[in-house]
Parts: sequence; structure tokens; C-alpha cells
Amino acid sequence: MLTAGSSVPAVVVLGRQTPLLDVILEEFRRRGDTAIYGGAPAVSTPAEAMARRAELERLSDNIDSLLVVIDDETLESLFREDRSRRSRKLLRVEEDQITEFVTDTIVSADPDRLLVLGDARLADATERPQAVRWVRQLTARIGYECEINGTDDLATTYEVLGPDDDVAHTAHSVAQWHDGRLGRRRERPPALSGA
Repeated sequence: MLTAGSSVPAVVVLGRQTPLLDVILEEFRRRGDTAIYGGAPAVSTPAEAMARRAELERLSDNIDSLLVVIDDETLESLFREDRSRRSRKLLRVEEDQITEFVTDTIVSADPDRLLVLGDARLADATERPQAVRWVRQLTARIGYECEINGTDDLATTYEVLGPDDDVAHTAHSVAQWHDGRLGRRRERPPALSGA
């Protein structure tokens, strides 16, 4: 469940538990930032969704940022060479599920900014441009959904990691973004990766 440790502006982190996510969470802890792990975007029962919303609303005065990490296995599975109707449908279902989960989190937590971080380090040269385009469209769709739900002052940005990107540097850059040094108010930050 969601918990916050202090009154310092917090970041809510969503994503599947992966080594990249662990390094990012550890960087927040190392810097003394309050990071609230909100789980992976997933379909929840109405009772689970209500409990999550209530907890986020309780913490919303302290929530400044929302980080969504789309892990490497998810991106790789979405953009394998299989271009069948089934794979396109799976892509749409995944986008719908993430959009709904993240939008619900934003409406409940009311952060100032959103970063969608796609981990395409496993993607090959043909899959990476597709992953970048999908993460960009996902971020724009989340921003649009939030705007029509009354959260029109949300600064949104995205970044997609490639095979040469350094995880430690990325974690440091994400922490700087949360601190407000990168990517404020609808600005695209300098590359978060270390390449």
C-alpha cells in the first residue's frame, strides 16, 4: 500500500518491480526524497481502486511528482516483429490499462508533473523507434485524459532509454527532475540518459 514518510514533497512511482525501478527508488532514498511506490499499472477491483484513491487523496498535499516506468520486458513484448491483428490489439489494451491507472492516480494525487520513462534497452534498432513513438503517444494521451478530468496544469514529459543508457545516471536525472531542476511546466528536459 502507499505510505509517505515525511512532509517533504513526494514522488509517486508506478511500474513493475524491476532492477531499474529499484535503482531509481534507491536514488530517491539516498537523497532523502520521499518516494511512494504505488505498484504496477494493473486492472483492480472496484474496492481496491477506491482504497487506492482514498490513500492518494490523503497524501495529495505532499505529492509533487508522478513517475511511471514502463519496463523493458513490457516494451519488448509490445514491439516484437509480430505485427498481427492480435499484437496490435494487445498494444491497445496495454495502453488503455496504463492510461486508466495513471490518470486515476493523477486525479487522486494531484501532482504538478508527470514523467513517463520507457525502458527500451532490450529493443533492437527497428523496435526502438516504435517504442519511442508509443511512449510519446501514451504520455500525450494521459495528459489529454487528465486535462478533460480537470487537471490541466500538469506538466508532462517522457524519456525512452536505449541500449547504451546508464541506469545510475538515469536514476540521478530522474531524482533531479523530481526536485524541479529538470522538466518543469510542460518543458522537455535534457536527455535523462547517460549516453
